[in-house]
This record gives sequence, C-alpha cells and structure tokens, in this order.
Amino acid sequence: MAATPLAGGVARGGEVCGALLRAMMFVGMLYGRRKLEKTSESEDYSKCMDLAIMIYDEFNKTYGSVRCKDIHPRLFR
Repeated sequence: MAATPLAGGVARGGEVCGALLRAMMFVGMLYGRRKLEKTSESEDYSKCMDLAIMIYDEFNKTYGSVRCKDIHPRLFR
C-alpha cells in the first residue's frame, strides 16, 4: 500500500500521524482541485480545505496532538 511509509509519523519518525495524513490524502482524492489555478479562484480548493481543517481539528481534539510521538504513549500504554 502506498501509504505504508506514513506509519509511525512518517517512516516511524514520530511526527505527523500517518492516519491523519492518509485521511488528508483521501479528502484530496475526493474533493481536491481538478485543475491548477489560483487558490483564491478555486472552488474545489476551498471546499477541500474546509473539510481538511475540520478533520484536522477533530483529530487534534480527540487525540490531544497530531504527532505520533505524542499519541502513541497515550493509546498504547
């Protein structure tokens, strides 16, 4: 699977959680821009970004961080 290297916060580096990154990639696949244009002129960009921000904020609220090195100790004690 193409997202395998995202595990453990990108190559197990502990940074941004791979699960969150995969969610962002999925949002982009479904709602991302269909052509390159100025972001201020892109309806697709605005819709996609609104959803991505909502997911990011909810993830951060739920897990208390977006970084694997902060999340794993809480989940896997």
